[in-house]
Amino acid sequence: MSCLSLIHGQHHVMCCVLCEALTAASTTDIRVKQRNGRKCVTSIEGLDLVLKDVIIAENRLKNKGKEGKEERDGDELFLRWLKKIKSELMQELSVGGGKVNADKNGAPVIQFQGNKAYEAVDFLLGLKFRHTKSKIERSQIEIHDF
Repeated sequence: MSCLSLIHGQHHVMCCVLCEALTAASTTDIRVKQRNGRKCVTSIEGLDLVLKDVIIAENRLKNKGKEGKEERDGDELFLRWLKKIKSELMQELSVGGGKVNADKNGAPVIQFQGNKAYEAVDFLLGLKFRHTKSKIERSQIEIHDF
C-alpha cells in the first residue's frame, strides 16, 4: 500500500516523509542482559530513530485546527510518549522495574526486568498511530540475546 493511499489531501507530503522515515535503515535494538543467576534486564534502544518524527507529526495532525494548543518541543513530546509506551508495555508484559534512561549518546532507552524480548517485539509491532497510519515494521527491530 502506498503512502498516498493512507492520507488524502494536503497531508500526503508529510505522509511520504513519514513513510521514508519509517522504512529507513534505522533499527530498534532489543537487548537482554543477564544480571545474576536467573535474573535478566531487557532494554529497548533506538526508538528515537524510528518513532520521533512519527510522534511529532501525529501530534501536529491531532491538534490541527484546534485553537489554544501550543506547539510542544519535539524532545519533550517524544519523552512524554515514550513514558506512556513504557507504562503500557510494562502493564501488558506484567513486568516491573521499568524506567526510561539516556545512554551515553543521550538517546532514550527503556529498561525493565525479565527476559521479555520477543514479547516486546510483539508489542512494538502492535503500535499504531491513528492520525498518521504509521507502524513499525519487523525489519526495523533487531534482538540481541545474551
